Amino acid sequence: MATVNLLPLGTQIDLSFSLPNGPKVEGKGEVRWVREFDEKYPDTFPGMGIKFLDIPLPSVAAIHAFTVQREPMFFPEN
Repeated sequence: MATVNLLPLGTQIDLSFSLPNGPKVEGKGEVRWVREFDEKYPDTFPGMGIKFLDIPLPSVAAIHAFTVQREPMFFPEN
């Protein structure tokens, strides 16, 4: 998740987002990694990796359908 509002590792959060041309996804997740802004890599956005913990099955199917059609986004390791 691209954000400058980073949370500590292990923080559990409520999720709510919409997929492009798709349904709204709601559930729970946990912060697994964080990436702060680094002046040496200004094109690499800060953010957090979220592990899905409790997502309804229809939302899981919608996320899967979205990810198989979208090009992956990779960021260099700092």
